[in-house]
Amino acid sequence: MKKTNRMLGIAAGLVFAAATSTGMSAGAYCIKEVKAPEGYTEIKESTGYMQIDGDTQSFFLKENEDGTADAVKYEFFKHNYTVLEIPNDNVSVFDEIYEKYAEKLNMSEILRTKDCIDFSSPAQNKYMEVVMFDFFTVDGKNLKDASAGENKYELIKEMIDELYSADSLIKAEYKGSVADSVTGRYDGNTNITTDDSVSQEEIDNILSGMCGKSVDSWHNEKTGTIRYTYEITLSRLSELKETVTSEYPEASVIPRLVFEADTTIVESGNVNMLDPYICDIDENGNADISDASQILKNYSENAAGIQKESVGNKMDVNGDGAVNIDDASYVLRYYAESSTNLR
Repeated sequence: MKKTNRMLGIAAGLVFAAATSTGMSAGAYCIKEVKAPEGYTEIKESTGYMQIDGDTQSFFLKENEDGTADAVKYEFFKHNYTVLEIPNDNVSVFDEIYEKYAEKLNMSEILRTKDCIDFSSPAQNKYMEVVMFDFFTVDGKNLKDASAGENKYELIKEMIDELYSADSLIKAEYKGSVADSVTGRYDGNTNITTDDSVSQEEIDNILSGMCGKSVDSWHNEKTGTIRYTYEITLSRLSELKETVTSEYPEASVIPRLVFEADTTIVESGNVNMLDPYICDIDENGNADISDASQILKNYSENAAGIQKESVGNKMDVNGDGAVNIDDASYVLRYYAESSTNLR
């Protein structure tokens, strides 16, 4: 089962290395790596007890004082991840405009969900959600590094401009890179499975001084094998496997590292691609300081009870239902980023 989006760096405790502190801007969405959360260590290569593909996964472990460990794994990276909402009545307009860009965009996937309902609106208007993204693959591997493929932000922005001008766009968000996240835990127990001719005493003897005696065993008569369970700290697992397999090459050593069934979608950040339009309060074609000043002027007059003109919903640029200093700050942040070519 998949849960809804969370921001890497906030809820998930991680940030993509190139992400900015104020959200993701156009100059910061090509991720190189995922940073480890506090207390965790990244496992970049396969170990004696775990298979890791550093090109396609980011894997982190945190060993606890009691010998157990917590794990976080990120995989199935998708890039140029874009979400659009198109009014139901304008789907044909979207199709016409998208057709112009389809070949140049060449997205790996484009998913459409029709007749979505906006329950936040009293009219409960219907719209079509469009989700499009890329997989950057080499030899069939879904690479996590976004710089392995083409950055299509500018091309997507060009298409967004046409859609907005045609009044065929409700929402447009660019998330850069998105991944599936799953958490797991090593409970401190490792299973050693051997031919059933190998006794528990023999295994206990070769592991003497490394861990205690087997805490559990299970004989599989059908396969002619027996499984012994040992309590051992994560840091000594590689040593344990080397010791066992050097004596019994056919033995398997598998730590009880169990991952949750639920998957959480995490993202590198979020760019509202409608910012150039919603931040242009005076509609002169530019979102700049004058737009922020207009918001502050109307806000201060309203607060003082001398409002001369109504403050429309257009000034609620951050969409929180109120018009205040936060909206002016939102405009100024966009202006600063666009002025320095970050947007």
